[in-house]
Amino acid sequence: MRTALLNAVVIKGVAETAAVADATDVAAGEAGPVLAELAEAGLIRYRSGRLTGWSPTPEGRTELTRLIHEECLDRPSEDVHQAFVTVNADFKQLCADWQAVRPSVTAELTDRLAAVHGRVRQVVEAFAAAQPRFAAYGRRLDAARERFAGGDPDALTGIRAGSYHGVWMELHADILATLERARGAQDGA
Repeated sequence: MRTALLNAVVIKGVAETAAVADATDVAAGEAGPVLAELAEAGLIRYRSGRLTGWSPTPEGRTELTRLIHEECLDRPSEDVHQAFVTVNADFKQLCADWQAVRPSVTAELTDRLAAVHGRVRQVVEAFAAAQPRFAAYGRRLDAARERFAGGDPDALTGIRAGSYHGVWMELHADILATLERARGAQDGA
């Protein structure tokens, strides 16, 4: 749980306890004390001001890299990463098309999102088989897709709204960190 919580803070950049807990499928009451321990160890800090929440320290980022490397003895194959790269391109096009018609949630867009979703869920499941922390991405993507299909225009690309795009970006960052890959042209660098 410690690694998963540290990972969520690093991926999110700044997040309240509830958001970190949600991203990891850990109850907020359980996450809070572990986040406090991570802060005491100097791996994260709580910041207030315009953006409030837990944020990683440079030492926390270094420690997470070490932990992921140590824990990731089982990594999905390059084929799984390539499947993500392919569906990522389709998802980026879907988001671009959505921006052109926003705020109308159309049947065509919800159908396209459902198709992308089916493909990315296979990637998530492959990563979760190797690293259980990835399972939370599936639940979060499911929820955002359902909200979008239900007519919520912020559910696809909304900022700080638990949007599909927001969860997707976190998943993408976690995949790259797990595979120890730098973001490249195929990733949208």
